[in-house]
Amino acid sequence: MSDVTQDLRLSNSLSDESAKAKRNLLAASFIAIAVSSMQLFPSKISALGIEFDSSNKKGLACLILLACAYSLSAFITYSSTDYLQWRSSILQNRLTYGIAATRSGMGYGTNLAHAFSSKLRLCVDYIFPICLGFYAIYELYEISGRI
Repeated sequence: MSDVTQDLRLSNSLSDESAKAKRNLLAASFIAIAVSSMQLFPSKISALGIEFDSSNKKGLACLILLACAYSLSAFITYSSTDYLQWRSSILQNRLTYGIAATRSGMGYGTNLAHAFSSKLRLCVDYIFPICLGFYAIYELYEISGRI
């Protein structure tokens, strides 16, 4: 693999829009999990002048669920485009520079380290936020039936 391909595999694959969507998804998911697993319902939001009683908890859970679902769909939309663009640039680079150049200038261990870090980045940047978002939606859905 050429040095350029190695650099592409280690480059940031998320655009600014995807990174913001990921941040929003993680924040909404952690709030949803905190609300569902620890029953952390706020009693009031003074900045908006809203007070919650026991009858409003189901509505609040539904609002958080909708925010989480929207954040998840936005992240999947933005990040899928970024992922496909990132993978196609790596594959295009392999075709341009030739696959036979895999060991030119770099040892086999370095290639394995780059491949491992690329897979780790895939998990951290894409798979973990999506799984966390689905889990948060599931937890909120479950708790909204029990409230």
